[in-house]
Amino acid sequence: MLENKWVKKLIILSIVLCLIFSHCSVFAAGIIDLPQNNEIQKLESNIEISANISSNTVQNVNEYVAQIGEDGIFFSVKLKAKDGYMKNPILSIPNLDDEIFEIDKSKLNSEFIQSINQNEITISRLDDSEEVLVQIPIKLKENKYYNPYKTNSDIEFVIMGTFVDLDLKHTEISKSTSVKLGWNSKDEKINVKSYIEKSFSYISENKKYMLAQYSIDIGLDQNSKIFPIESTYIDFEVPKNENLVPQTVTVDSKSTSFTNGLIGNDVSFNKNNWKYENGIVYINVLNSPVEDENNKYIIPEGSDRYLITVTYLLSGKELEVTSNISTKVKLYNNGTTKEIENAGEAKYDLSKSSGSLVSYNVSKVESQISKGNIYANYNLYNNYYDTEYTNLIDVNISKADIVKDIQIKEQDEYFVDGNNEKYSTFYNNKNNTYYKTTSLKKENLDNILGEKRFTEYIHLRW
Repeated sequence: MLENKWVKKLIILSIVLCLIFSHCSVFAAGIIDLPQNNEIQKLESNIEISANISSNTVQNVNEYVAQIGEDGIFFSVKLKAKDGYMKNPILSIPNLDDEIFEIDKSKLNSEFIQSINQNEITISRLDDSEEVLVQIPIKLKENKYYNPYKTNSDIEFVIMGTFVDLDLKHTEISKSTSVKLGWNSKDEKINVKSYIEKSFSYISENKKYMLAQYSIDIGLDQNSKIFPIESTYIDFEVPKNENLVPQTVTVDSKSTSFTNGLIGNDVSFNKNNWKYENGIVYINVLNSPVEDENNKYIIPEGSDRYLITVTYLLSGKELEVTSNISTKVKLYNNGTTKEIENAGEAKYDLSKSSGSLVSYNVSKVESQISKGNIYANYNLYNNYYDTEYTNLIDVNISKADIVKDIQIKEQDEYFVDGNNEKYSTFYNNKNNTYYKTTSLKKENLDNILGEKRFTEYIHLRW
């Protein structure tokens, strides 16, 4: 009885061991069927891939720096397979969307390119019968925004597909290579202009003063092409002579479009952007990434405009003065920054009064209103579509401490057609335009009035 129990246990143990070893054998067989890393590496060694850059001036280099607007740049990728062939080969450029260049499909002329889908190029064949040369023409993207850190990049090329060896075994493999591509600005030159915005004399507490407002405009020469700017610096020597002794200096900006694309009420300029020391005004403005543009910066457009307002104690009739102005612009270029400078002397004659203590200008942000909106309102009897448009009112307050009150009154508004005929907005006893909102930028008023005075001003009005 006891002997039979042991026999049964031995039989069960034998069956279990057989099942275990049987499972291990199957598992081992499965491992043998899967390609090992060293086997894949061996197969990948059967694929040859190399890449170079060529242009109208150089041929087959591994590192190249192009200029903005340069034509005739292309990548040359050589491919070949041995001891087998690659099935459905695809040549890809990873992260192509993040680069500042794109494939110029209008100049594609390669017999081995079957199709292109975004960053993937389908190759017609790849075997040991011939070397495949894929030529990929490229061009700089025409964008308003650029990632400045992509002005120099390592460009990777990856060939991937199913490799079929001499035993007709199919294995998924890939292999890569890279080149370095940089981009330079072209004909970098900045223009600087300075002139008198306004000048006049006045008497305060039995003393005679002269107020002069100097404008400095800085922009890009029309033949220059550059990438986004990092920062702009201006050193302005405050003009003076024995008869004109500076008493106060303030600085404001109407536009920083050249540096960071901001104009009008969007301009962010305060006391952190300038200082006055030892007779010199130092101005600095930084660029910053555009919101929702993934670390991209706006390219320069328009011009920066800075207003330096100086009050002088006036004691004579010699009113001609000079100033030394120097500018330095740091721009992104070929993966780093580059400086361009401009310096010179400006002459001013303050003997001719010009401008006024307070001046203003009204400009239209939208120059036209769609005909569709006008027709839609014309055809409606009871309801109307509101079509919004924006007026930009630029108020220039030269010296806030002697201004008691400011009233701005606009003239009657008109619609103007293509023949320059005017039509009043007041029609059928109803004014068809109205003010929806009026906004003032506190930062700008702080800069003119001073934060304490502006707070009191708002408090009194409320």
